[in-house]
Amino acid sequence: MKTSAKRAQAIIVSSKFEYDDALEFGIPKDKIHVIPMGAKVDDSIKEKTANDTLQLLFVGRIA
Repeated sequence: MKTSAKRAQAIIVSSKFEYDDALEFGIPKDKIHVIPMGAKVDDSIKEKTANDTLQLLFVGRIA
């Protein structure tokens, strides 16, 4: 896996912690891109359910 990571054009991580791990792994910093998980929820969301509560859907894993 170390060889594959070094040969990849880009490595995507989801946090500063993972970014630091990738650096320690020997991946050049110009190949590492941080794309945080999550979404910004705007206060102006107008659609709500019948009982006036906001519902969110999470797709992914929590580890």
